[in-house]
Amino acid sequence: MKILPVILLSTSVLAGCSGVNPITGGTPSDDSSDVGGPGTCTAANTACSGEVNQFNYNPSSDTLTINNLPFDLRGTYDRLPGVSVNGFPVYMNDGGDEIYLAIFGTGPSGTVEGGVVGTGGYVDFGYGGTVFRSTGASLPQVGEATFTGDYAGMRIYQGTGVVHFVTGDLDLRIDFDDFDVVGAVDLTITDREAWTTGGTSAGVLPYLSGSTTQLSGIRMKSTAIAEIDGAGNTVAQGETAAIFGGTIGTGLDGEVAGTLTIQGPDALGGPNEVKETGFYVGSQVGYNR
Repeated sequence: MKILPVILLSTSVLAGCSGVNPITGGTPSDDSSDVGGPGTCTAANTACSGEVNQFNYNPSSDTLTINNLPFDLRGTYDRLPGVSVNGFPVYMNDGGDEIYLAIFGTGPSGTVEGGVVGTGGYVDFGYGGTVFRSTGASLPQVGEATFTGDYAGMRIYQGTGVVHFVTGDLDLRIDFDDFDVVGAVDLTITDREAWTTGGTSAGVLPYLSGSTTQLSGIRMKSTAIAEIDGAGNTVAQGETAAIFGGTIGTGLDGEVAGTLTIQGPDALGGPNEVKETGFYVGSQVGYNR
């Protein structure tokens, strides 16, 4: 069942603000590239979630092609001028009976990319999905590596038609020695904040903590992730997975892109259940062996 989505994409409300607003501030990077060939979800080093089976960026037209979402017409998504989430550009389908929004971005070196798409047009959480992709990676056999980066997501409030953007900061670490053979990976996303699509803060959100998991080739295996409030209680929970790019090691040339989905009570105190989908992109900042 569909409902009328509440979408307001305006930057005029921020005209008098000082500083950099994470929804509209700064100049979004133009280094996105089609590192996955045709962009299908079955391509090498690519993974999608939700209903999408193609999620591809075209740098020549600065558009996204996303397939298998109902009522988005041709599946072509145009970039919205002046609108970004944590530095990642925002796109919207160029026709169709439903309004879908997508966020997409790449690592600084272009070896990884990630994205999310969703709609507030349904009574439940509607249709959408995520993607991450890598051009390939070289991982060491020993040592520990650390990554920092940015997170961008979308919160759908069940039964309301309301869509909020989410921003946050990524911290991820890998131990290549232990667990034996498979290594260990964990991550946190801190400084989370919800924003209306018009760029007004909707409130500060708890941090996300991912359970320690293992490496599988150049991927971080899917693992549980939970929203933890100030009292240490779990609010919403779900899963996250990621992929690495570049050469991880002493040269600090590694990158990571990952996606997550959580669902549960509204940490901002609202009466409706919330589903949040998002992606993170990070760069290697440390290596010890």
